Amino acid sequence: TPVRVEIQISPPGYSTGTLLHPYMEIITVIEGVGEAWIGAEDNLTAIGPGTTIVTTANTPNGFRNTGDTPMRSYGVHASPTRTHFGTNTHLRPEWHRATSQRLNWF
Repeated sequence: TPVRVEIQISPPGYSTGTLLHPYMEIITVIEGVGEAWIGAEDNLTAIGPGTTIVTTANTPNGFRNTGDTPMRSYGVHASPTRTHFGTNTHLRPEWHRATSQRLNWF
């Protein structure tokens, strides 16, 4: 399976909202703090450096930066292209374009 790998820098207050991907996703927090959820958004887990989140295909999930500094995360998507569906009402498109950097395509 081809994969897509990226580093994402999320500014304070950034949220993905609840979304899902049609493939498995693995995200590891490199620095910063936040909250993540798998399933319902009220099912929160604190995240910080070293935290890894694994979601299966079509599983609702999301995260947000609750800290005062940018949160850096490393994502692996089991797909050569990023595809998502969701209710990411807190997502400001200019943040995603400005803060998401692709590292490699395999």
